[in-house]
Amino acid sequence: MPDKRLGMLGLAKRAGQLELGADSCTAAARAGRAQLVGVASDASERTRRLAERLAENGPPAVPLPWTKAELGETLGRGAPGILAITDLQLAAGFAAGLAEADPAQYADTAEALQARAARARQRKSRRRNTASGAR
Repeated sequence: MPDKRLGMLGLAKRAGQLELGADSCTAAARAGRAQLVGVASDASERTRRLAERLAENGPPAVPLPWTKAELGETLGRGAPGILAITDLQLAAGFAAGLAEADPAQYADTAEALQARAARARQRKSRRRNTASGAR
């Protein structure tokens, strides 16, 4: 049975909401677009340190339960050691899937992203209501 969490990464890629590799992830984090950074289970120490640095001032960084080869096979691209999801709703859903499989490791990140996503939906709803009321 295919892993639905890997399927979510494929969906994010097809939607243009996934950055792969150190340079792309760094650029997305610096631009404020990265919502979640994931690091392959067999990523180098250098890649792990990069993810930690990105998480200091931006998106949460989590270790992923897949190797670079498994991620590459799913995403159709080499063997990425690091990735960034740039859509908040997708990142929250992905983190929830990780937390479902391993609550001890991912629950805090999933809860934080779910809360941010809920606030974003509320702001969007208020803007929509304000705009429709102004007509």
